[in-house]
Amino acid sequence: MGHEFTFEELDNATYAMERAARRVEDAKAELDAIVGEGVSAGGHVRVTTDVSGRMLSIRLDPRVMKRGSGELADELMVAVRRAQDDGDAQRERLMSGVLDGAEPSLDAFDGRSRRGFDGIVDAHSRAMDESEAKLNEVIRRIENDLD
Repeated sequence: MGHEFTFEELDNATYAMERAARRVEDAKAELDAIVGEGVSAGGHVRVTTDVSGRMLSIRLDPRVMKRGSGELADELMVAVRRAQDDGDAQRERLMSGVLDGAEPSLDAFDGRSRRGFDGIVDAHSRAMDESEAKLNEVIRRIENDLD
């Protein structure tokens, strides 16, 4: 017969899933804390964004106010894009770290555990059938003794 299911394997798989769930919770907290930072090419505009890319702050160097609205808009766009890119890069690094640290796939365990569980159910059914047969024999003897 193939690999038998053990309760130790079930405990190990449960523990692995609990660790993975904790890593996901930790990663969620870290994701929520991500702040992307971007600075314009001229260094006159600084922008911060949250993990979703929404702007949290804009800091303008007073010298940028002497420029035209088109140049100011360009510097703002560059700073925002860089902040969003920085946030995206942080998110990607975090997620790749979470996925790299993930437990091996539980698919193999799943197949063994199903076979093992089926074996346990079969053994239980056989034991119940044997117990029922013995009980029926005892009932039959008692009925015979009463007659």
